[in-house]
Amino acid sequence: MKTEVKPTKEQLRILNLTYKGGFHTCPSCKVSYFAFKDIENKGENKTQIYCNYGCGYIFLEDYINL
Repeated sequence: MKTEVKPTKEQLRILNLTYKGGFHTCPSCKVSYFAFKDIENKGENKTQIYCNYGCGYIFLEDYINL
């Protein structure tokens, strides 16, 4: 039986920084779109997402000033 790995509170906080007015903005290419982004590496130290607009996999912490 496989247990589901959940994102950390810090990962959710970082991901929420990329949303404004219901739109996600990729911090790398600055494209805004209405879509829920899933954290690709739940439970780890950094927050990785996949950008559909050419950036590929990125770590949000590399683009967001914390």
